[in-house]
This record gives sequence, structure tokens and C-alpha cells, in this order.
Amino acid sequence: MTTWPYTVDTFTTKVDGETVQASHVNAPQSSITAIETEEARTYRPDLKPAAPSAYDDEFETLLLDPKWTAINCASGTVDLLSVAAAADTYDAATYQGMMALQPGRDAAGAAGEEAESAMLRQTISLAANCKIIAKINSAWTVDAAEQSGYELGLILSGVAGFNDANYVKMYVIPLYGPGGGAFGYTLEGEISVAGAGTGLTIQGVAPNPVYLMIMKTGNDYSIWVGDGHTWGAGVDGSAPDVVRVANANALTRLSLYTYFAPAGGEVNLPNPISTFDFVRYFTNNTPLVNA
Repeated sequence: MTTWPYTVDTFTTKVDGETVQASHVNAPQSSITAIETEEARTYRPDLKPAAPSAYDDEFETLLLDPKWTAINCASGTVDLLSVAAAADTYDAATYQGMMALQPGRDAAGAAGEEAESAMLRQTISLAANCKIIAKINSAWTVDAAEQSGYELGLILSGVAGFNDANYVKMYVIPLYGPGGGAFGYTLEGEISVAGAGTGLTIQGVAPNPVYLMIMKTGNDYSIWVGDGHTWGAGVDGSAPDVVRVANANALTRLSLYTYFAPAGGEVNLPNPISTFDFVRYFTNNTPLVNA
């Protein structure tokens, strides 16, 4: 083994009957321990926590955990070719180790998201400093001519979810390239306090899967997006250096959701499928640790 990031001491070849000194073992062991320590500092979001929280879900079973309440969706089988108008579905079996959500076709637009989104929701009690990370994948359909409204994401809210006056929401939407070419994503978020929202945005090339994170620092909230190696913070377009927004109200619901509103001409565009690989809660607010 060579350097990474240390030079591992060699173990001198021995033969039967020859005495092995303690130094022959201790020196290599010290280097191995140093490497293990360095690896533990490396951020690896896919590593399952040794002690998961009560809110965590790896979606490793074929059933919806009882801590979740399904809203506007029922158990079923997702369909890559579905164009059903009202087939909001959650599916824990088709993609093993993931929870799939497939929204029906909403013609009313985003004005009534609470009533239109396929959602999974659980009650949560947030620590003074904490973070929630969700890993998601999306099989969206590109149609540059019409550009449907489609989003999937993560919400912290009061009892009323989208309709609550106080919430933190972050979601991914596709950016369509001209002529149906290459596309990226916009990560958008909103932190609403007493009904007044502050929008936060990140734009870039689309990682898929993508890691979404909401961080709570005291009464401040921020949104982050990751690609499995690094994190970027959402910023307010009017004040790009502001990444944390104060919201002292109680947020007691955690929701995963997806929503789809095809444009007028998209009569045959299949309903997109979103898959949630995991959701995890940590009682610290450091984004770059192997928690």
C-alpha cells in the first residue's frame, strides 16, 4: 500500500522460526490507524449512521413505515408510461431500497400545492441545532416545447404543511435545454415566516442523484444541495451573501413530496417518478462531517 495520505510502514518478510519484534507490528498498525482516522473525517453521505434517529428512513423494506402519513397518494405501483390524471402513488417495492412517488397530472398549477402534491409526512421535534438530509433521484421527461411544472423536495412546516404560514421548503426542478438538449436543474427554496417568504436559489449542472439538506442553527434556517462530495448553499438573489433566514416559529412536520403540472399541449407526456433513497436527521448543524 502506498501513500494516501500517509506512507504505510512495511512489514519485513519473516520466515518460520524467526522472532517477530513488536516494532514489526506496531509501526504498520500506527499508519493504518492514521488512515482510518482520516477516512472518518471524510464526508460520505451514503454511509448509514451507526445510531439512526427516530425520524430516519432508509426505505429498505417493502412497506411504508407507520411513522409516515400518506397525503394525496395511495400505495400502488409506479408506471414509467403513466399519463393518469389522478394516480398519485407511493411505491416502496418497485425500486428496492427506495421510496418512489409518482404524482398524477395536475392541471391547476402550483397554486394549491398542499392539495395537489403526492406527499409523505411525519411529526418531528427539531433540536436547537440540527440538519435533515434527503437523497433523491428523478426520472423526469424533457419536453422543451412545453416545459411542464415539476418539482420534488423536502419540507419542514407547521401542522398545515404547504398551507402553514411558517415553513422551510427546498425542491429541485429541471431546466430544459433548447431543442430538448442538455439540461441542468434549479434548486429552489423558500423560508416563510408568518406568511412572508424569502426565496433562495442554486443553479448548476444536474447531479442525479442529488442530496438536499435543511440546516437549523438556533432560529436560523438554510438550504444546501450536495453531489455526494461537496455542498452548495442556497442564496437570496437580492442579497447573495445571505444564506440563513430567521424563523423562530415551531416547525413540527417533515414532508417528502413531488408535484407535476403538465403544460397545455403535453397530453402524452408520462408522469415523472421521484425516488427517495433515504432521509436522515442529525442533532448537529455541521454540513461537512461524516455524522
